[in-house]
Amino acid sequence: MRRPPETQAAAAGGQPTLRRSIGPAQMALYGLGSMLGAGIYGLIGKAAGQAGNAVWLAFVIALLAALLTALSYASLGSRYPRTAGAAMSPSAPTGFRS
Repeated sequence: MRRPPETQAAAAGGQPTLRRSIGPAQMALYGLGSMLGAGIYGLIGKAAGQAGNAVWLAFVIALLAALLTALSYASLGSRYPRTAGAAMSPSAPTGFRS
């Protein structure tokens, strides 16, 4: 069996390299899918039972809250571009590093 180029370099003693194959649109759709999850489909019935015809308004408010959260994480990720930038943000101003 023939090995992919990434593992050929590792087998030859070199450093393996990975090819970037996911673009920005695919990453955005992946993030959207992981945020929605399967639970949203069961939640619609409960929300419609409590909110009635105004269920769309409840989802618009939830959308705005989720958008603010996503923008906060994007801001932290760009301010601290290392891996886990959002997790490192509380320790960065104090200089404490674990």
